[in-house]
Amino acid sequence: MSSESTRLPPCSDGEGAPEAVAELTDARAMRALAHPVRLSLIDLLGYHEVLTATEASELIGESPSNCAFHLRTLAKYGFLREAAGSSRRERPWKLAYPSGVHINPRPADPQARLAAGALVRTILGRWLSRAAQVFGSPSEVPGWERVPGWSQQHVFMTPDEALAVQAEVSKVLNRFEARQHNPALRPPGAQRVEWSTFTEPVAEWLPGGTGPSPVAEAYDSFAEAYSADSEASLQNGYYAHPAIVNLAGDVAGRRILDAGCGSGPIAVKLRDRGATVAGFDSSAAMLELARKRLGPETDLRLADLASPLPYPDGAFDDVIAALVLHYLPDWTGPLAELRRVLTPGGRLIVAVDHPFAITLMHREAGHAADYFETRSWTDEWTFGGHSARLTFWHRPLHAMTDAFTAAGFRMAVISEPPPAPDTPRELLPDFVADKPSGSFLGFIFFVLEAV
Repeated sequence: MSSESTRLPPCSDGEGAPEAVAELTDARAMRALAHPVRLSLIDLLGYHEVLTATEASELIGESPSNCAFHLRTLAKYGFLREAAGSSRRERPWKLAYPSGVHINPRPADPQARLAAGALVRTILGRWLSRAAQVFGSPSEVPGWERVPGWSQQHVFMTPDEALAVQAEVSKVLNRFEARQHNPALRPPGAQRVEWSTFTEPVAEWLPGGTGPSPVAEAYDSFAEAYSADSEASLQNGYYAHPAIVNLAGDVAGRRILDAGCGSGPIAVKLRDRGATVAGFDSSAAMLELARKRLGPETDLRLADLASPLPYPDGAFDDVIAALVLHYLPDWTGPLAELRRVLTPGGRLIVAVDHPFAITLMHREAGHAADYFETRSWTDEWTFGGHSARLTFWHRPLHAMTDAFTAAGFRMAVISEPPPAPDTPRELLPDFVADKPSGSFLGFIFFVLEAV
């Protein structure tokens, strides 16, 4: 990746010189590409040149019908085209741009900028996951034992000097480019080797730095008070938490990632039901509370859902995302990452603010709230004498389901459950307690299956 663009890998087209590199600028195409199966297919076609859905299925472990769907989607957005030899039963595909695709992470259009950022994070996550699998594996390729490695160095340089170094590195690697397009040029023992380079100003050294996200800072400021209050509250302790656990069902033996685990109230319930749990949170203070609750044997990490996740592909059977997605302005990258770490057929169980409830709340407060608009809103929370302003993102139901489908999920359940049966009567508002159903609009819950 350079400071100007991210390049998807080139491939051989079997016909000599490569074609021109394409510039990816359309937000819809970027969102379509930010899917782990589609990126895997792009990688495969960069190496195998032409593949059918059946052939791709055998290489990546997905069903032929699923591969066919994703191949057609890539063709729809211009990434693939049909190769010669198509028949009624099989359609061979090849890359439309064998020399690669450039993704400019800073396009002028705001929607394209969001989509580009999400796509770049998804691609970087795949690169890091592949590297982690090599460096963390005891197996070695004969003759390559000393080669795999990494290096990292901080230096002081100007933007022009950094660009010059990038050009020099590219010049060295381009000496081997012809082998990509002509297998006869590859010497015996040549393997496909991945070189990933990153060049960026160190965020901590920039004026003002970056530090934790505003959400993480808020939770850091009142972690203990929030944890104690929320677990005894109607909204969390007797509504969201038991609803998530009930939707998860029988979890014995399942590997579950709690995304945005907080102090671990859901993770501990799932562990007690026989699951192997792991979790991450962007708040260091909340994560420390989770460590005290779950013990040192539980894999808990400081990570942010808006960035690539530190887990390999297919590491989990289920992912829990309880009350975290509504903090994010764009779901493309986070959902792609959650899909990546799930096994095929794995479940993503989500709880977010109910869009009807948020719209009603804003209208009752005198605001001209448009249900169909994806928009931010801010609220001030106070716990333990500490106050913080938190920003949330309202999105209509169709925007949620569209995002889930685009990320490679199929909706199995949409739920609006009542509070837990053991909810104390004094926690229930009168308008809820008097209803036969006992239900109210607070959060909306989804069970999604990775396809």
